Amino acid sequence: MVIETPNFEIDLEVEESAYAVTPNAIYSDGMCLQREKVLHIHGTTTQSAIAVELNGKTYYGTVRDGKFDIYLAPQQAGGPYTMTFYGNSAKRTLNDIYIGEVFLCSGQSNMEMTLNQCGEVHLADYEAAGSDLIRMLAIPKTTSKAPVASMESAVWTAASKETILHYSCVAYLFANHMQKALDIPVGVVTAAWGGSVAAFWMPEAAYVQLSKECDIYTVAGNTEFTPCVGYNAMIAPLQDFAFRSVLWYQGESNANHTAKTYDKEMEALIRSWRETMHNPELGFTIIELPRFSADAIAWATIRQKQQLLAKNDPMVCMSISIDLGEWEDIHPRDKSLFARRAAEETLKTFFRREANPYPAVKAVERISDNQIRIVFDNVGDGIQVSEFANGFETSKDGKLYTPVKEYTWDANSITITSNKRIAFVRYGYRSLWTNVDYQGDVSLQVSVWNSYGNPLDQFLCDIP
Repeated sequence: MVIETPNFEIDLEVEESAYAVTPNAIYSDGMCLQREKVLHIHGTTTQSAIAVELNGKTYYGTVRDGKFDIYLAPQQAGGPYTMTFYGNSAKRTLNDIYIGEVFLCSGQSNMEMTLNQCGEVHLADYEAAGSDLIRMLAIPKTTSKAPVASMESAVWTAASKETILHYSCVAYLFANHMQKALDIPVGVVTAAWGGSVAAFWMPEAAYVQLSKECDIYTVAGNTEFTPCVGYNAMIAPLQDFAFRSVLWYQGESNANHTAKTYDKEMEALIRSWRETMHNPELGFTIIELPRFSADAIAWATIRQKQQLLAKNDPMVCMSISIDLGEWEDIHPRDKSLFARRAAEETLKTFFRREANPYPAVKAVERISDNQIRIVFDNVGDGIQVSEFANGFETSKDGKLYTPVKEYTWDANSITITSNKRIAFVRYGYRSLWTNVDYQGDVSLQVSVWNSYGNPLDQFLCDIP
């Protein structure tokens, strides 16, 4: 509840004290706060009354048993500001505060991977870095058996050559695109851990309920990645901090164990984060897993589940990455297109910005038992099909698939012919290459593009 009516007399001349008022550490110097949402600030205090002044307005809170809560009315983008907490006998001032759009960036190693770890491929991004309007915070990697209410420490930094080197490459590049597109301050908070499974990031109640419905994998003998302990230590302290949406890059670890139930796990995770963060409209941008030389079907299954999540929830979108990645490295060094496409999808879904579309299957028409026509939408001036139409497979029973060898195409369709009845057609599931170069360049494994240069994502269709 936002309280603007005075409930005690503020003395502006009281002494500054770093110990009299201790907000949750995520509220600290240099932070970026979410615009246009009620802001809940809590912490501990030695004072008997509490208020805070921000951008010329004062808000009053409550103090009970040494803990305080203050709610601020929605703010417009701007800054830098100071935020001063007033008690009855001391005050505490936070400096260099911005208000804009704030995103929580979470997942596993490809989200955690720093720009420095990506090497010289991002040299141009490093040379161009330097924006006071991008604020970054990395949540320390730690676990807990029970939810933690408040962080012990947090260090917000502005984007500079020095700070971005050791910050999440995807998160920084994403923030850079968002800041330039929106022209307001942008904050990114990363909570990521390489190798983590989805259950690692779930609250216990959500995990227990899901375990009754699905066979959820846990990492035997590895206490780091047991269920819920990542959520407890790294997400629970953020539950009262306002975010616009979440950027999620994870799934590689689940591909080895629970690919078939990944959508159920993520549905539970998304639902629980919205509940614990008191934000039923919290958006999620999921970065699709790219190509990789490991179990292709398992990775394709994860991508299929990611597609379903975006299809079934209007506040979830997915950025297509099927043509990205490195064939023999699960950690692609070049994060540029991953971040750019994620920003484009975020802007389109949550900010109603226009973006070039991706080709999609509009219809699959049966011509005869062994011939079908796939019609595409969002083709622009027409589809482009690379040599061999790599990636298409057909099946008569939905179990055994064979690569397509005979096809023709026009501006918006591909006609496929087989020597057997075609009951199913899929694209992008297995790693099929007809040229050894395809192993070195995963983009060559994608064979259909629209005139905007965007690739066709994987799909599976049955044909009556």
